[in-house]
Amino acid sequence: MAGGHKQKWTYVVHRMPDYFGKHGFYHPKKELAIINLSELEESLERLVSAGQVEVKEGVYHVDLSRLGIDKLLGSGKVTKPIVVWGGKVSAKAAEKLKAAGGGVEGGET
Repeated sequence: MAGGHKQKWTYVVHRMPDYFGKHGFYHPKKELAIINLSELEESLERLVSAGQVEVKEGVYHVDLSRLGIDKLLGSGKVTKPIVVWGGKVSAKAAEKLKAAGGGVEGGET
């Protein structure tokens, strides 16, 4: 392909339009659905009324994967006992959940 950018340019443009350019692998980046503890606590009553969160003996049981949440972060205060499972939980969030009377079951930290 010597001369592909010079004397053979019209040949390349007309007969081989895909010769130049980027080709190869495409690695899409997955956006994680992240929520903070304070946001989760604010939306608990709405989620209970929608039937997505269960309340057993005063403890809220939240399945993060059912809500479409990939990771729970520890920003904010927790005043209600919440038990969380089904997703990744930061160490700070797990610590705050245990201090409030809840905990983490089967989630990654």
